[in-house]
Amino acid sequence: MPDRIDLCVELAAVDYDSLKSRAKAESSAEIRVRVERARRIQEERFRGTSTRFNGDIEVSAMERYCGLGEEQQRCMERLYGSLQLSARAYHRILRVARTIADLEGAEEIGTAHLMEASYYRPSMEYWGN
Repeated sequence: MPDRIDLCVELAAVDYDSLKSRAKAESSAEIRVRVERARRIQEERFRGTSTRFNGDIEVSAMERYCGLGEEQQRCMERLYGSLQLSARAYHRILRVARTIADLEGAEEIGTAHLMEASYYRPSMEYWGN
C-alpha cells in the first residue's frame, strides 16, 4: 500500500525560539513563482506528447525524461537496495526527483534531488508494520 502515496513528509514540532526567529523564509509568492516556472518547464518538455506532468511519465519514457548520470545511477542503486524499493517506488522517486530539479531550475536530476525525493517516501510506521 505505501507505494500508492507520492509524497509523505514527517515534520518535527517547531520550538518557541524558531517561531520568534527573524530569519526570512521564502514567501508564498516566491514559492508560487518557482512552481509556475516548473509547470512551464514541464509544459515545454512534454509538448507534442500525451504526457502533461512529471507524475505522468510512463516507465517506457523514464530514460528520456529522467535519465541519470553515473553518480546518480550509483545513488539510485544504493537507495533501491537500502530502502528495498519496488519497481513502482523506484520510478516514483525518479518522477519526484525530476520535479524537484524543475523547481530548482536544474536541467539534470542531481544526487541531492534523488536523496530529497527518497525522503518523501512514506514511513512504514504509518502503515502499522
